[in-house]
Amino acid sequence: MRVLMVAPGTRGDVAPMAGLGSRLEASGYEVAIAANPPYASLVLQSGCEFRPLPGDLAELIRHPSPGAKESPT
Repeated sequence: MRVLMVAPGTRGDVAPMAGLGSRLEASGYEVAIAANPPYASLVLQSGCEFRPLPGDLAELIRHPSPGAKESPT
């Protein structure tokens, strides 16, 4: 059976999916994880296939949502 997991987000979102994917792979499933490109090595090290999600989540996180005040740096 083939499984595709989608993990948009940060490392904290991708790492648990990679762990679950690794366990599923060990049970005989074919697992692919779609995540942002900076996490490709994490996915591949888990033994799962990597599928890139478009966009740069880090860029979205750096900017406040429309109408929100920026916090002082």
